[in-house]
Amino acid sequence: MRTELKGTIALGAAAAVLIGAGGTLAFWRDALEVPGVSPSSGELKLLTETCGDWLLDGGATYTTQLLVPGDTLTRTCTAELQATGAHLEADITVGGGAATGLLATHLEVDADYTVDGVGGVTTVTSDDDGETIEAVVTVTFPYGTLDNTSQDLSAVLSDFVVTLTQAPH
Repeated sequence: MRTELKGTIALGAAAAVLIGAGGTLAFWRDALEVPGVSPSSGELKLLTETCGDWLLDGGATYTTQLLVPGDTLTRTCTAELQATGAHLEADITVGGGAATGLLATHLEVDADYTVDGVGGVTTVTSDDDGETIEAVVTVTFPYGTLDNTSQDLSAVLSDFVVTLTQAPH
């Protein structure tokens, strides 16, 4: 081998030994400390829920009265809203109320919501924390075209469930 090549190999080996042994190779380093945090989560709840009776056409309590086309059954439920958290937004929906029986195909179900007396609400935010939500479920036996096939029938409606579901932000 040539002397020059041998010298280069020897120099490289010496550098490797110095680096591995904590030699004089220098480099700079700095660090930034990011302080920790202790986050807490908010809440989305319906508290102190109460429901009134089913009412026939907004008047008398419904018990076993026979319905005719044009009748409506309504039930009003209220609850206190607990909604805390930055950027919290939740959709209000009603589910359940599955109808079985031959009359079921002739019934229509709807729900309306108010928050602190303001109607037409479909979402709530943390600004509504502590407010009262009122859900009015309506079951209608619509009056419309002549249809004698809806006479002497019955239906069973399962329980309705008012649900708050957090919406993505």
